Amino acid sequence: MAKEFTYRQSFEADPATVFAMLRDPEYVQVKCAATGSLETTVEVNATPHDAVTITSTRVLPADVPAPAKKFVGETISATETQEWSAASPDGSRTADVSVDFSGPLSFSGSLSLTPAT
Repeated sequence: MAKEFTYRQSFEADPATVFAMLRDPEYVQVKCAATGSLETTVEVNATPHDAVTITSTRVLPADVPAPAKKFVGETISATETQEWSAASPDGSRTADVSVDFSGPLSFSGSLSLTPAT
């Protein structure tokens, strides 16, 4: 069953400055730690044409009822991949995002970074 949701976040900076933060491995590490990650790996790859792929893998505590632990284990791993386009002249970008979990769960969507209007 597909579920759709929208989340908006604003920053007091231009898109180039915000994207520099979003692709910084230290920022991604801090973001992952804020989700309760016990272990995180981050990889940022840029193409010569300014497209960027950000991949983070997190090991999270499995917060499930005791009977489910025998199936899930103590932890769950999640790999998030953001495939960002090159910047438009105004600095905006879009990304396809996917998150794959160690269990039978995944989700995908899109992200956009645009100048304030």
